[in-house]
Amino acid sequence: MYPVGLSSSFFSAAQPISFDVWFSEYEKGGITHFELSFGAEKDHDALILDGIGEAARAHGVTLWSYHLPFLPFEKLDPSSPNEEMRRYTVGKFTDYMKAAAPHGFSHFVFHASGEPIADADRAAHLEAAKRSVRELCQTAGDLGVTLCVEDLPRSCIGHDSGEILALLEADSRLRVVFDTNHLTKQDNAEFVRAVGEKIVTTHVSDYDLIDERHVLPGEGKADFSGVLKALSEVGYRGPWLYELSAGSTGRILRPVPLTASDVYENAAALFEGRKPAVLGKILF
Repeated sequence: MYPVGLSSSFFSAAQPISFDVWFSEYEKGGITHFELSFGAEKDHDALILDGIGEAARAHGVTLWSYHLPFLPFEKLDPSSPNEEMRRYTVGKFTDYMKAAAPHGFSHFVFHASGEPIADADRAAHLEAAKRSVRELCQTAGDLGVTLCVEDLPRSCIGHDSGEILALLEADSRLRVVFDTNHLTKQDNAEFVRAVGEKIVTTHVSDYDLIDERHVLPGEGKADFSGVLKALSEVGYRGPWLYELSAGSTGRILRPVPLTASDVYENAAALFEGRKPAVLGKILF
């Protein structure tokens, strides 16, 4: 139904970065789209992208998206009413976009805020986030890439379609990455239908509908048949891109780490209307 993608969150942070090894795993497993994702600013500052384009081409992998950092919350927040902090965040995001775009990344994903955000402060954070959107969309436009805001959990800005639509009003060039395990205040399919054609990419994983868990679809409670139906209705044409960990975490115990082939088979089962295999013991 869709090309299958996978985030670099799949690979252990303790292992050395090897784009050739990563993309060889993708090629063996049938994964065609890649998102580079590290949560922390320090990891992006230390990242060396030389050779990533050549490695991707050698293994038939598309450098689809680059996930901008969101940690530490007390330092990076594009929604901060503190203008110095907001401008610092926009400046760092701009630097990363300028460094990564020449290597072939076409989509840049960002979180509209950190957390926690009190209800009394949401309006101020939302307005600050809109200012950041306008500035970052200008940079993205200059670079010929697409900026994508992500739906987020808990008290973050963007925790329902209403806030995502408000951010989209800030600049017509902004698009959306739909994370299937973040929404707790709104049904996934309802979100998809509300945001519609502005969704151009995904983060796929499952959860308990209470908080993000990032496990394989079928290991939580999300309705993926409903999600796929809604995406089809709004004309979604991007990748089905997984964002999860290969090994055991505080959320799941895996007797054997996942492979790219496991991820592809999970997607194939969903696309064919089959129940995916449960490959770990749920700890939540």
